[in-house]
Amino acid sequence: MDAFLATIGTLVEFSDTHPVSHLLGGHVELTMDAGRDFPLGARQHPHERPLPVTVQQLEALHQRTVACAGKPGVHAGKDFIIYNGNRVRDQAKLVLRSLRSPLRK
Repeated sequence: MDAFLATIGTLVEFSDTHPVSHLLGGHVELTMDAGRDFPLGARQHPHERPLPVTVQQLEALHQRTVACAGKPGVHAGKDFIIYNGNRVRDQAKLVLRSLRSPLRK
């Protein structure tokens, strides 16, 4: 989590001092529903979020990352999900949800 927090902090600092409108690649695997991702192994991603992440979304991610540092678990925000740590119960939920999903077929 330390490296993730440092990276997000660096991106926020950079966006504060440079004309940045969007970052690319941050909404991978997220649905249009707030705080909801696609199941593991999904072969289809209907209504996946657009690729660009706004500076405002990055700042919200940074605030949430700071708040959940040292708190293992899944922390969902409107535009992101933070998986902090490698807890067995969080992994089990991901796998079970994936096995039940019609998007894997």
